[in-house]
Amino acid sequence: MALPPPPVRVTRPKPLPEPEPPLPQPKDATPAPPPPAGETYGTQVLFRNNRASASETAKREHKLLFVMHISGNFEDSCFT
Repeated sequence: MALPPPPVRVTRPKPLPEPEPPLPQPKDATPAPPPPAGETYGTQVLFRNNRASASETAKREHKLLFVMHISGNFEDSCFT
């Protein structure tokens, strides 16, 4: 005679805590600065249009600055 299987213990997950509402901003708070000027050119890299702005950002974020100077006739593909 086979023994019945042991009982299965069912546990329910604890409910997730409610997210906290965002803190209200003071009325005299300055708005966030606009995103930096630049282009991505279809990549995930933001290429800055202004070398001075790029160098200030790199210094502030403790990053290296890579400067590229590209010249050519970009209107005609046979020259680039």
